[in-house]
Amino acid sequence: MIVRAIAYSGLPDWRNVLRRVAPRMPGRRVMVDSYLAGKLPTLTDIPLEEVKPGMMDKVRGAFTKNPFAKDERKLNTTLTFASNQDLLDTLWGYYFATGSHAPIQRIIQMLPWSKSRDTIDKLTVGSMARYTLASYAIRDASLRDYLRGELARQPAAVKAPLAEVVEAADTVQIAALRKDALAAVDELKIKGSDSRRDLSFWGQVGVGAVALGCVSAAALGQVAVGIPCVIGGSASQGLLSFWEKQQQ
Repeated sequence: MIVRAIAYSGLPDWRNVLRRVAPRMPGRRVMVDSYLAGKLPTLTDIPLEEVKPGMMDKVRGAFTKNPFAKDERKLNTTLTFASNQDLLDTLWGYYFATGSHAPIQRIIQMLPWSKSRDTIDKLTVGSMARYTLASYAIRDASLRDYLRGELARQPAAVKAPLAEVVEAADTVQIAALRKDALAAVDELKIKGSDSRRDLSFWGQVGVGAVALGCVSAAALGQVAVGIPCVIGGSASQGLLSFWEKQQQ
């Protein structure tokens, strides 16, 4: 906790502070060295979420990867706000300790996830961000005023859930936010993500405007291959199956 607190503090000389206290914590030497070497990110360097490869990147990987190679399952240790709910608590701790609005801005950026149907993690963190903002704003008039002022400056994706936060704080009604979050999580568990639902829908409709051959040719730079790009029937089902596997 102490090592992380120093690394997350934002102090200009946090590295020197960490070096001074390191001898007192020999059991955390690896952790200390990782922060000093930049292998572990500070709070401001942690991304909201992992950057997912685009469709063309996935296609390139499918055609450049050895199909006979054995897949090795590796532990994903990438730290993001979307995958680590504890970081939301860290941001609130930062706010209560300093009064800075920097962590509040980070929390506000998570609000669109409360409307997301992408993953359980993002929906959960986004819903927690929305709920905690409203809950603390009820008791903190200055925070409530700050959030109300942000309504005019935020993009549409943030403005809608932020308006819900402000209304819940003003009316002291946050039970609806919790009920909505629980219902959304249950729905996502039952129906799956929006992307997978969309794929299933278009597969049932039978739309196959792009053939896998055309996609791979474009990925390899062979624009003039001349492969027909309008397909149907089993070919479209094959492409749909490929896409679905890439979503996993």
